[in-house]
Amino acid sequence: MTNKRYWRWLCLAMVMISLSAASVAQAASLFMGIDEVRPGMKGIGKTVVAGTTIEPFDVEIIDVMRQPGGNDLILVRTSGAAIERSGGIAQGMSGSPVFVDGRLVGAIAYGWKLSDSRVGMLTPIESMLKLGAAPASDATAAPAAETPALLPKGTPLMASGFTERGLEKLRGALSTYGLEPMAVGAAPGALAGTELEPGSALSAELIRGDVSLGALGTVTWVDGNRIWAFGHPFLRRGASDYFLSNAWVYATIPSISSPFKVGAPGELLGRITDDRQAGLAGETKHYPKIIPMLVKVKDLDRGVAQEAAIQVVQDQQLGAMLTETAVFNVIDRVVDRVGPGTANIKFHVSAVGTPDDKQIERSNMYYNEANIASAITEELNEAVNLLLTNRFQPVTIMDVGVEIEVGGARKTGTIVSARALEKQARPGETVTLEVAFDTWRGGKETRQAVFTIPKEREPGELRLVVRGGAGTSWLQQLMKQQEQNVLRKAKKKEKSFAEIMNDFLKRDRNNDLLVDVADKQPAAATAAQSAASAAPAGEEEVAEGAALGAIKGSKYKQATTIDYVIDGEAYANITVVK
Repeated sequence: MTNKRYWRWLCLAMVMISLSAASVAQAASLFMGIDEVRPGMKGIGKTVVAGTTIEPFDVEIIDVMRQPGGNDLILVRTSGAAIERSGGIAQGMSGSPVFVDGRLVGAIAYGWKLSDSRVGMLTPIESMLKLGAAPASDATAAPAAETPALLPKGTPLMASGFTERGLEKLRGALSTYGLEPMAVGAAPGALAGTELEPGSALSAELIRGDVSLGALGTVTWVDGNRIWAFGHPFLRRGASDYFLSNAWVYATIPSISSPFKVGAPGELLGRITDDRQAGLAGETKHYPKIIPMLVKVKDLDRGVAQEAAIQVVQDQQLGAMLTETAVFNVIDRVVDRVGPGTANIKFHVSAVGTPDDKQIERSNMYYNEANIASAITEELNEAVNLLLTNRFQPVTIMDVGVEIEVGGARKTGTIVSARALEKQARPGETVTLEVAFDTWRGGKETRQAVFTIPKEREPGELRLVVRGGAGTSWLQQLMKQQEQNVLRKAKKKEKSFAEIMNDFLKRDRNNDLLVDVADKQPAAATAAQSAASAAPAGEEEVAEGAALGAIKGSKYKQATTIDYVIDGEAYANITVVK
């Protein structure tokens, strides 16, 4: 290498070293490490008390609270006009940045219930900046050291567009996370174009669209398109994929227990990618994977119909629950009553990654004496859960479509007789059966069902059983869990993904007339009991398997869908000829 080239490379290396040193110095000037924090230091916090205006408040460092195993906290006392108007550190201030001498120390994160709400704790910024720094492949964070009675300042969920019963359903589903949904309105359009900066209000959302559900918090730091917020976990899911949006704060409400902000999610800006003990991390201009839903509900009694476009996060554990709850809420809003009724539901779940690209399409009919809205959505939950939590392969749901009609009339029936309209038939031919049933309060109805004679059937008398789908569907559900026990006890091969999907799609519907060969089919209502009582000791699994077969029916079983929720059973005879 010539001297000229040597000096050129040397100068370049010195420039790179200088730039690196400058970057380190700049980072050091932006952030204050916890080892530099001293009692008595004074600083400024930033948060939104109302609207989108960021307001300052005063902060005094009381001490550093070292925690075994890390997760250190900084004890602070707050004051100033914003704190006085809020009644102290409020839920929703989580993530509010605190600066000392212009350097970011950490984020408001914790406090105590029924205490001086001006005193709280910061999560150090150096802990928060580790979020998203390494590839996130896990779904949960490591356990952190616990401090008794700590209250994360941001636990309420802002729920917009939910009915009171919709909120009740949410509360039950989210109780394990310690989250409390709170009814709010929609954010004003003035939020459009509002960018995030330290102190801005933001929302980590699980549902968007005609209904929304999201946790309200505060932005701690922004670096390009990366953001850090909250200072404590939301759901503590580790690697995450939630909606990230700006937010509007209606007001901050003083409270003896703990003050809280009331706000609403605004414009979608990106996604939350990390949800851990130290807070949330995310990125703007990149968006989460979603389950887009179109829900159509009609109240037949009043002629009221409504459509709802909803987006749900595509989360393995939460997706099914959020989907079902969102649909239930639309039903409850349209029907607007509690009580008996009959409903028809038709839904599809389109997905990528299923065996042979199989899609789920399902319809059913329900009657419920106490609360028709609550009875309709169970199979939808099961379908979404079946896809998202399957143990075989990743599945991405592309869209969900739901159509529901609800009426107050009771459309139920019990089969009382059946007869074949043809006296004779050949193997492979289709026969028609006339099925009579009693309807609610003494009415009589008849419907026709069809059955194709098995091709391998020998000539002679064929006895057919006609059952109502509502009389076997509950037994199928009851025996579903036992089926896995039977497989394990008998050491048989467990079902494949394709078989599990096929079982769901072929499950009896409540409004099916089911026709099957009755040669070896005991009555559905007594099949389980009869098989179990006949089983010798030590052969219970064989009895359970027999009962399952009786309930499911034979491979020849055929269904005709009618306009009644139907139960009961009857028999018909036909002569098979050559």
